[in-house]
Amino acid sequence: RSPVEDVVWNCITQLSGQVHDYTVICFADLVGFTNLASKVIPSALVQYLDTLFCHFDRVCLEKKVEKIKTIGDCYMCVAWTDTCSRLDAALRMVQLAQEMHSITATLPLDGSPLSLRAGIHAGSVVSG
Repeated sequence: RSPVEDVVWNCITQLSGQVHDYTVICFADLVGFTNLASKVIPSALVQYLDTLFCHFDRVCLEKKVEKIKTIGDCYMCVAWTDTCSRLDAALRMVQLAQEMHSITATLPLDGSPLSLRAGIHAGSVVSG
């Protein structure tokens, strides 16, 4: 390792986190949400996100994917490989993302249809 990699590794190992050799992570958010949110009553916006994320939570349970957090309209979830193969974790996450797209397409906000942008990463991570 280079000196810079050593510094980074030492910082990471001193954290209270745990290194995972391989996991699959999905970040999803609503396209155009910020602009639309400025035109909708805040309580309706919160109710919409609650409804949408409850649907996402249900699919996560079905796919054995762990919801990590939501931040505004962003939804983060992880498929761990501790109890399944890398391929299985990746397939479950892709299936989840597809279902999230379908759910979003059927739930307009204030009469406006929305679409979902989802990014998936597979590899090593540090959690904690």
